[in-house]
Amino acid sequence: MKINNYIDYIVSKGINIKHGDIVEIISSVYLEKYNILLKEACLIKGASFVFIKCTDDKKIKEEIDNDPNLFID
Repeated sequence: MKINNYIDYIVSKGINIKHGDIVEIISSVYLEKYNILLKEACLIKGASFVFIKCTDDKKIKEEIDNDPNLFID
């Protein structure tokens, strides 16, 4: 299934989760199935806790505009 390959790529390469990491994901409320799969993949890779903040698309844009360092480690 293509979605699982995409999620594995995000978790392994994009987020680069290490054992014991705490992961915070900001996502759209319209991606419920995707969010659940993403959370499960993070936990399998060793994340100790996964927090998913679901919001509508307009709120996501506002949060990114207000905090440009939101996605920088």
